[in-house]
Amino acid sequence: MAGFRYLALVCVVLTLSVISAQIPGQGRHNQGQGRHNQGQGRHNQGQGRPNQGQGNRGQGIPGQGFPGQGFPGQGIPGQGIPGQGIPGQGRPNQGQGNQGQGNQGQGNQGPTQGHSINPKYERFLNFIKLPSFPSLNPTSYIPDLLGADCLTKPAWPGLKTFQFPCKTNSTSGAVPTNVHLLRPGDIKVIGAMGDSLTAASGAGACLLPQLAFEYRGKSFSHGGDQTYEKVPSIANILKKFNPNLKGFGTGTGRWDSKNAGMSVGFPGDLSKDMTLQAERLVKKMRSNPAIDFQNDWKLVTLLIGANDLCDWCKNNRLYSPKAYVDNVMAALKILQQKLPRTLVNVVGVLNVPEVGVLRGPVCDAFHLLFCDCAMFLNNKDKAKFTQVTQDYQRLLETRIKSGELDSKPDFTAVLQPFLHKTRVPLTMKGEPDISYFSPDCFHLSSKGHATAAIGLWNNMMEPVGTKKTAWVPGSRLSCPTRGKPYIFTNVNSKKGFQPGRIGNLYKSSSAGFSINKQSSLHLVIIGALVVSLFASFQALN
Repeated sequence: MAGFRYLALVCVVLTLSVISAQIPGQGRHNQGQGRHNQGQGRHNQGQGRPNQGQGNRGQGIPGQGFPGQGFPGQGIPGQGIPGQGIPGQGRPNQGQGNQGQGNQGQGNQGPTQGHSINPKYERFLNFIKLPSFPSLNPTSYIPDLLGADCLTKPAWPGLKTFQFPCKTNSTSGAVPTNVHLLRPGDIKVIGAMGDSLTAASGAGACLLPQLAFEYRGKSFSHGGDQTYEKVPSIANILKKFNPNLKGFGTGTGRWDSKNAGMSVGFPGDLSKDMTLQAERLVKKMRSNPAIDFQNDWKLVTLLIGANDLCDWCKNNRLYSPKAYVDNVMAALKILQQKLPRTLVNVVGVLNVPEVGVLRGPVCDAFHLLFCDCAMFLNNKDKAKFTQVTQDYQRLLETRIKSGELDSKPDFTAVLQPFLHKTRVPLTMKGEPDISYFSPDCFHLSSKGHATAAIGLWNNMMEPVGTKKTAWVPGSRLSCPTRGKPYIFTNVNSKKGFQPGRIGNLYKSSSAGFSINKQSSLHLVIIGALVVSLFASFQALN
């Protein structure tokens, strides 16, 4: 056991060493390489060995090397004790008086180049101090390294049984022709689009190497492992209403594996990749002989945006809220055009900095790796990032509700906001509950996916305008009722909606449907011509 603990400690040290090696100026730039330690006032820290370098004021190559080069004038150029140090240190550019020191890079050379350490790494260095290391006991890092929840609850949620509370006769009898009359039992095919949250990266992981696996059978939106009682998911809920459901994922695998079913989610993808995913999904469904492409009703769930937000600070134009929403809408219009009989759940993006409350050396390292833009922020920067996230959510919701995706009777998209204000759950002690996350403290565990699935399903059962904007761990699953048997959409959520008059909605221009005022005007003109011709015929007689 002692050897195992030592190995775990070595792993932690190596992880942090790799990070440290990537931080400019940390342990590699203090060797007289012509960078002057970025004007930090120590002049390459050649102290402690006076008169090395032959004893004649910096012989060797006194004052040479690359005097004043590197990044002259950075940090606090030429400050500290310019030209001092301890003369004769035998390393170029050290203790050279006025040769390249002090007067070189005095504000006119590169004054706008900033601090020598990249700001995001500086934030990390400031943030990773004592709060990240709860004790000096090496064994305290082992649960963090391996996955504490997996060690203490290795079979979750296998040890827990979820009760399914709904009656499963929610079908339309005859297959509906209108998406706004769609009941859970009418859905024959399930699909999914998105990034690592859709692919369920690390959802079943106990050890760090298992983070490389995509546990598609546990995905909240399309996983089909076991049953709802053991693995709550949208697919396993729908299987209660229709045991012949097709398209769900099982086990592990990439998007193009047989196990992936009708999911094309790909870890690391951005909103701009959704048009490609839309084309892939259409091709997958069209080529699957088990799917009646034209007649089967399909439910597709799309969740994207976390990776856009994680790159926003690097290019706030490319990853602006407008660019994000335009990308998502372009993908949805491909589905609208090419995928008949489809309802799309569009899940609003979550507030990424929320996971920053999960702390520890491994958590800190993965947070920096996956989303340095959103982590280790001061209050001002965190407020700015949160505002950008809210703009993503608000603009997407506005576009989805606009009616531009409601122009066909067999297609619609609905914004499901249950992640908008979701926070990391707390334990009974009031501490962040790591059991909802995989060992990287970033992606959801199987427990997190189960909670997300119930949150999404309950959104589907709530009218537009009254949907919950946060998941509530332990929530009871909502069920369709006799009075409200349909999956709620923008159209059937409206006050006064009458299923028997659904056809009339497509004659109204106000809802953005196919028969508009121009078409109605044409009918009036034709009618007037017919009446005129009839009157003329009567006059001739």
